[in-house]
Amino acid sequence: MQDKVLPLSRTSITGLIILATIIFFSLIKLGFWQVSRYNEKLLLEENLTKKEAAIKVTTTNLNSNKILYKEALIEGSFLNESYFLIDNQMYNRKFGYKLLCPFIMNKEIILVDLGWIPAQSRDKKILQKISKDIFLHFNTTKNTILKGKFVETHANKLSKQGVEKIADIFRIQNLDITTIENLLNKKIHPYVFNLSKNSKHSFTIREHKQWLNPKKHLGYAIQWFCLALAFFLLCAINLYKHFKKCKTNNLITEN
Repeated sequence: MQDKVLPLSRTSITGLIILATIIFFSLIKLGFWQVSRYNEKLLLEENLTKKEAAIKVTTTNLNSNKILYKEALIEGSFLNESYFLIDNQMYNRKFGYKLLCPFIMNKEIILVDLGWIPAQSRDKKILQKISKDIFLHFNTTKNTILKGKFVETHANKLSKQGVEKIADIFRIQNLDITTIENLLNKKIHPYVFNLSKNSKHSFTIREHKQWLNPKKHLGYAIQWFCLALAFFLLCAINLYKHFKKCKTNNLITEN
């Protein structure tokens, strides 16, 4: 028994071809976007591992992208008014916080990532003790030279930003520059300065290789390209079959 084929107008067929073309090129575009992310991560990985002379950062080159992920030196003093604990930070399967402190360099305020500190408890008394320890650690208004790297920050927009103040410490859920600007009522530089491991001011410095992982973007790109190819073949085969059946039964309408 011959399969029954519903007639399609030339206008409908043209519309379906246009829709399929848009979907196909969208998939290709997503693949190339992942390739570009792969290349970006490779460059970042190279900059993080490359050993070269540290850049002396001043107000002239502070806002340049060229200082990102490269060894840099900044000179100024810690603003010992407030500290920030980024909640839910894991290191070696232990719960803790990422500690940040504002740093003034020629009237520019930069957030300095001092590293990871363990959290023995979420009790307020423990956090007050942490506050006192940090104050003693940074109780200086003298000019200090710090060595590290400027990095970009990406706040998790899906995470609810809870804020809790204990003594002079703000405990927040994720690193969002706008939130910190509102809490300090001051303009903050968009890049965060990560201290080097050998800095006398740093705590536990975590490696950044885990979030880099360029190969995963290459894997995503291959998936998108394969999906685009599969979609193209599926559309081509079905279109060919439809035309063949319609031609046999003379079912293609003019409108």
